[in-house]
Amino acid sequence: MLKVVDIGEIYTCDFGAENGSVQGGIRPCVIVDNKNACVFSPCIHCVPLTTQSKKDVPLHYELFQKDYVCLESDSTVLCEQYTLVDKTQLGDKIGRLAQIDLIRIIDLCKRNLPYQYG
Repeated sequence: MLKVVDIGEIYTCDFGAENGSVQGGIRPCVIVDNKNACVFSPCIHCVPLTTQSKKDVPLHYELFQKDYVCLESDSTVLCEQYTLVDKTQLGDKIGRLAQIDLIRIIDLCKRNLPYQYG
């Protein structure tokens, strides 16, 4: 049975071994896929979070622990590392983004694509 997730939810995810600057290990991620993939696909697009980030990177988005108690500390969403994972890599759901944060993160993910929408 496929795990059903929803856009904007925050899960722990096992990203596997770290590979250079590509995030690895078990860390939070934000689900950024469409409703059909969230329900029917065995794979899902997500973006990893980190507590170690460079400030002022255009495709990073800050989430603050005071707003998201599910996070252990202030975290950065790495929108340039938009990636596909198998749903079996997802652990527990730990939270959900506010709508405004989700909209901003999706916009940053779109900016990472080689073409612009709209």
